[in-house]
Amino acid sequence: MLWAEDVQLESPAPGVMVRTLVGKKTAWRPPELRSPDMPRPHIAIVHAYLVPGSGPLVFEREPGANCVISVFGGDEKTVLLIKGDAGAESPEVPLDASCALVPVKHAGASVQISAKPGGAPAEILILEGAPTRDEVVWQGPFVAASKRELTTMFRKYQEGSLCAPWPWPKSTVTHGSEPRFEDFGKGKIKKEAISPAALAWPADPNLRVGKQLRQTVQLFP
Repeated sequence: MLWAEDVQLESPAPGVMVRTLVGKKTAWRPPELRSPDMPRPHIAIVHAYLVPGSGPLVFEREPGANCVISVFGGDEKTVLLIKGDAGAESPEVPLDASCALVPVKHAGASVQISAKPGGAPAEILILEGAPTRDEVVWQGPFVAASKRELTTMFRKYQEGSLCAPWPWPKSTVTHGSEPRFEDFGKGKIKKEAISPAALAWPADPNLRVGKQLRQTVQLFP
């Protein structure tokens, strides 16, 4: 379980806020699903905000891994500049109503992301992973390990049996001030009291990080 207060906010540059959800600096590590003689696949997920004119946010690359930047927060005047440490620059990335997905093709050990002056703060996800070399097939939002498995998913989706029935009467369910819990299965449940500091945070992580970002903007006008 990844508790909100375990995901530390960092400000590596004035006007930049970063949450490392998965990666070298995170409190949570992907579970070890492979045998000990096989290397662990590299995965990194970084959530960041950049105010106009801020940066650069420097993301250290993993050798041999693929990397894309998903730009999904800002307005039509928000523009990002993505630069590799080898000196090559990508075209400027303006935002529109759709999400921009920018492959990082720069050679080098890091990528630098800056927000040009003007527009609203930019919100991005940096997604990096090493190729697994396993077979992957997909169509639309469905992803499977084989065509046969994909066909089975289509059939279950059409039958309405792809996912377990939603057990609550409403689609938006929160547990309020009840103790938090981790359900490990087979009747093993770990409960943990919620600290006053955690209760004071907005439930939506975007609002929580946005609040911290506004404080950073005040510190770094």
